[in-house]
Amino acid sequence: MEKALEVSKVLNDMKEEYRSLLILKYELQLSYKEISLLLGTEETNVKTYLYRARNKFREEWRALNERNRGNL
Repeated sequence: MEKALEVSKVLNDMKEEYRSLLILKYELQLSYKEISLLLGTEETNVKTYLYRARNKFREEWRALNERNRGNL
C-alpha cells in the first residue's frame, strides 16, 4: 500500500499534462492512437510526450526515495 501512496504523491507533484498522459496510458490502458484521438494530436506527439512524462516520473520517484532513505 505504501508504494501506491508514493506513486500518487509523485503523480500529484507532476505537471498536469504529464500526469494526465501517464494516467491515460497506464491506468486506463489506452493505446497511443486512442490517446491521440482523445487529445486531438498526432500519435508521434503522444509518444514523445509520454517519453518525457516517464522520464520526469522516474526523476521524481528517485528523488522521493532518496529523501525517504535520508529520513530513516
